[in-house]
Order: sequence, then C-alpha cells, then structure tokens
Amino acid sequence: MQKYLSKPFFKETIDASHSPIWILKADDITFYLINSVSEKELQYTEEELMGESISKVCPGFSKIELLTLANRKLKKEVVTKIRRRDGSEQTANLKISNLLIEDKYYFYINVELLVLSPNNSGTKELTGFFYDQSFNTNLVPIIVADKDSLKILRVNDSVIRLYGYSRDELQHMEITKLHHPSDIEYAMKIYKSIKENRYNRFEVKHLSNNSRMIEVEIFIQLLKTFEGNLMVIIIHDISEKKMALRVLEENLNNYKIIAYNSTDIIIRHNTKGTIEYVSPASLKLLGYSPGYMTLNNLFDFIHPEDIEKIKNSLLNLSDSKKINLRIRFKNSDGKYLWFEYSAKAIIDPNLDSEMEIICNCRNITDKIEIEDKLLKAEEKAGEIEKLKNIILTNISHEMRTPLQSIIGYSQLIKDKNNDSWFLEEVNGIHENGQRLLRLINLLLNLTYLEANNFLPHFEIYNLSEIIKNVVEPFIDKAEGKGINIKINIKENPILIKTDKILLKDILDNIIDNSIKFTQHGTIQISTSVKLDRFYSRVEVTIEDNGIGFPPDKEEFVFEEFRQVSEGLSRNYEGIGLGLYLSKKMAEKINCILDVTSNEGMGTKVKLYLPIEA
Repeated sequence: MQKYLSKPFFKETIDASHSPIWILKADDITFYLINSVSEKELQYTEEELMGESISKVCPGFSKIELLTLANRKLKKEVVTKIRRRDGSEQTANLKISNLLIEDKYYFYINVELLVLSPNNSGTKELTGFFYDQSFNTNLVPIIVADKDSLKILRVNDSVIRLYGYSRDELQHMEITKLHHPSDIEYAMKIYKSIKENRYNRFEVKHLSNNSRMIEVEIFIQLLKTFEGNLMVIIIHDISEKKMALRVLEENLNNYKIIAYNSTDIIIRHNTKGTIEYVSPASLKLLGYSPGYMTLNNLFDFIHPEDIEKIKNSLLNLSDSKKINLRIRFKNSDGKYLWFEYSAKAIIDPNLDSEMEIICNCRNITDKIEIEDKLLKAEEKAGEIEKLKNIILTNISHEMRTPLQSIIGYSQLIKDKNNDSWFLEEVNGIHENGQRLLRLINLLLNLTYLEANNFLPHFEIYNLSEIIKNVVEPFIDKAEGKGINIKINIKENPILIKTDKILLKDILDNIIDNSIKFTQHGTIQISTSVKLDRFYSRVEVTIEDNGIGFPPDKEEFVFEEFRQVSEGLSRNYEGIGLGLYLSKKMAEKINCILDVTSNEGMGTKVKLYLPIEA
C-alpha cells in the first residue's frame, strides 16, 4: 500500500521516533529527510546530508542493492555498515519500505543498529539503540557469538524464552551446545565458511534446556569488530510451521508406518471423540488393542474429571494451534495413568467435513509421581523454614527484655560508681550485654528478611545525612582502638529513594566489621556520584587497613554463619551474619554490594545505590 503524506507532517512524525529514520528520494537515492536521532547517531546535521547519496553513510552499498532500492514495490531488509562523521562504523539492519510524499516516491528506512561500537574514549559500551531497541527487546531471538571459539558472548531476552536457559548459562557455552547432535557437523561447516558481507541462511534442529527439540531457521552475518570476528545469529522458530507442513503432506499410509513404530500412543479422532485410528502402543501402555479402542469413544477411556477440560480445549483448536494437556487414561485393569496429550488439528479446506485431530499420548505417570514427591518435599522444607523463623523470633524476643534491663542497670552502675576495679567488671557486663543484644538483633533481622511478606518502605532521603548519623555512634568505639574514621562526602545533598532503616543497618554492619577487624589506623568513608545516559548511581566506599582476608575466602564472605576465621578458636567475635544480612538487605532496596580484600592490607566494601531522578 502506498503512503501519501505531506513533508511537514512526516518531519514531525519521524522526529517523534526513538530510532534513526531516513527518508530518501527514490530517483537518485539521496537524503531528503532525517530525524534528530539520526543526526545524533551519524554526527551529521540534516542540512549536511540533504542531497547527499546514501553511499556517504553506507559506503558498502553495492550497485545491485541500489538498483534493488529503485524497485517501487520494495519492502525488504538490508544488512550493511553505516559510517559516522568521525569514521567509526556500525553494522545496521535497514528496514525499507516505500511511500508517496507530495506526488513523488521516496524510501522510508528504519535503522536498527546491530553490534557493539567503541565510544569516543575508546572504552566498550552498548549503544542505546542497540541494547534497548535492536537487541534486548527484540521479539526475534538474537545471539552474538565469537566466530573462532564459537563461544556465545551475549543473547537477548527472546533467546532465553525460546531455550529455557538463564542468561549466565547461555553466555558460558558454545553455540554448538544448542544444536541437535545430528546437525552439529553440518552447522560447524557453515560456521567455518561464513564470510564478511554475506548473509548465511540454513535450517537445523536445536534442543532447549529441557531437551525439547526446536526446528529453527538461522540467518548469520559475520561482523569484524574491535572484539574480533563476531557472528550475529538471528533465529526463527519454525517448529510449528514444519509440523503443519508434515501433517498436511504426509498421507495416511506414511502416518501409519510412523505410528506403528512409536512408543507413544498415537490417536486420530474428531471433536466428538470418535476414534478412527490407534497405534499399536495402546496394547503395551493401556492393555487395549487398537481394534478395541476404535470400537469405543475416546472419552470412555478418560478420567471423568478430565473430560470437560479436553472437550473445551478441542473446541478452541485450529489448524494454526496445538494443545498440550495432562490427562488420565484408564487402563485395562481399571487404574488411571497420567498421559501428556499433545494434539494438532487436521483440516482439509477442500472438504466440508468435521475437523479431525491427531494426538500423541505419552505416559508420564512416573514423572507426575516424582513431581508430587518434590512438591511435598518443598512444602516440608517450607514448614521447617517457617518453624525455624518462629523459634528464632520467639527466643530473640524473650531474651531482649531481660537483656535490656542488664544493659540499662550496668550503664547506671557505671555512671554512679568511681571504683576502678568495680568499673572494669561492670564495663565487661555492659560490653558483653551490647554484644549479645547485637547478636539478637541480627537474628531478628534474619527472620524478617526471610519472611515472604517482608516489603521495604521507600522514601526520598539525603544519603549524606544518613552516613553521618550512622558513623557518629561508632566514633568513641573506634577512638578507643586508635582508629580514625574519616568521612569524605563532596556532594551534599545526595538524594536517593530507599528504605532508610535497611540502609542504616547495612552501613552499621559494614562499619562495625571494619572496626572489629582493624587494630589501629584509618577507616575511610567516601561517596562518588556517577551520571550517564544509562544509569545514574552513587558509590559509597568503606575502606579500612585491617587484617583483610585472602582471595580464596571471597567465595563465602556473603554466606550465612560463615567467617574467614571459623571455629571456637577464632580470633574475632560474631557468628558470620553481618555481611550475609547486608547482602540480603541490599537486594531489597535495589543496592549492589561488592567486597574486595587483600590479606594484611585491608578490606574495601562498595555500595552502588540508584539516584532519585
């Protein structure tokens, strides 16, 4: 369909777009309009490009492609490189369609940037359009892999949904791990033979995380970047398309040969349950011969509670859909067994007959039993966890009341007694009471955080004030050990949206740890605000020159009830909950916590907090 639009209207429309848009004259392939996003991305103004050939920014365009563009019925995609004013290049997918503006033909080009590019400082970063528009949010699965090692470097969300792996799992495997074993050799030949500026297309079978086979059509483009030779792999799931073609193309005799050798029961029936064919596997799995089943209705063999479910699903079945249900079939002994019922409609448009269904029935009774056992085990584990939290909460509350009295009276005795020997003993009571109270508070925090109904309360606060309020109570304790606490906050105020109580607990735990594991010296607390177009954050750094810990201990510093020095002979008090709880609390308030340390040289803890926009 041709589009007829005026130039002013179209200029306003493309300027509202979040992706680069080009309008080219069809007669000589020169620029007519570009939007503001294109100006920013190409580093050219609209005036500089007007009347210029597209080859100015797409030097790789061949004459054949230019002639193809002259076809007024065009609606296609072209992968090419675009060159900015500064000489940097980026591979892009040009989505091209034609339109009519003021009685003249033009080409409308939507530009999708496909690969990584270096920024002006030489560091590597994702362009906003690549990550937000062309890659991560793209509904088409896209994989970027290294051509030489075949290692997957990055994937978008659609790949994760298609294969069922996590992003981390995918980015630590070779692309060949996704291929069905029978196709690996064929795929390897293609991966080795691909060349730059060539689109490679082929069809193979892939396997998902749960070993489900997926038939896919793959398009590969080789890109030479600062990261090396990269393959951009675009994937189309054609499993349903292939299934439909096979069902339509296979005749009944071929179908019977397949069904005869299948270990699953294959049934051909209509929506009323009339059975036309049953494969021989019915005798082994249900104890009925195929002939016996065809003399009865399908619903005679299905559990009464499942009949309505399958009937409703069949009513909504069409030639473009399939259904997967878990239903119970009754065997010849009268026992009900669980089956996975996968059905596809067979519709002949040339015949005015009732829709027929071909279904595959796989025995999953053992699988269901295992799932039931796992569910019961999870429920039992949940009950145990809930009981543990109740016990911890009750014990903690019961101990806090008398402990508060002990601490309060010991403080009162300290204030009213000048005897040095007596004060030393009272100080011991007071300090150990405070230590025990801190332990109880940690246990209470643990139970609160692990409760499913715990929700943080977010408000806007000045981070500078929070840090100063947290540090103040520690000053006397630190000076008593010969430790100087320095606060270096350049920006004030620093506004963040957070849960004040949780953030103060995190800072309290970290500073307390720094004082505990530092004999003398300095604890430096500083902030640094980072602003960019992707993510604005503030970094809070707490650095000490204490005992530190070796790199091989980093793996469990965030584990509960773990310390670098463990056992009754350890040199420092505590039960190993401080950093574990801090990590849990950080997750609740969208904060990232990072710890680095060198044995004998100190520890550095960093908090990354989002800044209120």
